[in-house]
Amino acid sequence: MHGAVKVLDPVKNNLVNFIEMFQDKGQTCLVFERLDMDLYRLVWQQQRPMTLCEIRPIAYQSAPEVSLGLPFSKAIDMWSFGCLHSKIREC
Repeated sequence: MHGAVKVLDPVKNNLVNFIEMFQDKGQTCLVFERLDMDLYRLVWQQQRPMTLCEIRPIAYQSAPEVSLGLPFSKAIDMWSFGCLHSKIREC
């Protein structure tokens, strides 16, 4: 997945620009371009928690492969299930 997203044009595909990936204490870290505002500041300004639908307002149950037009398999069903499960737990 990382390799497929890395080669996409971030402007054309409406993606945050990926800069690099590295390992730190066994954790994989991804570095993206800095945006005008992050979720922490947005929540602080609104003075209330955000729902999943506010954070990712479009097709939150669709796997990234579907949104990016990449080849996909039955594994996208597990992605959708996970998103749905988190949405139900949020209520």
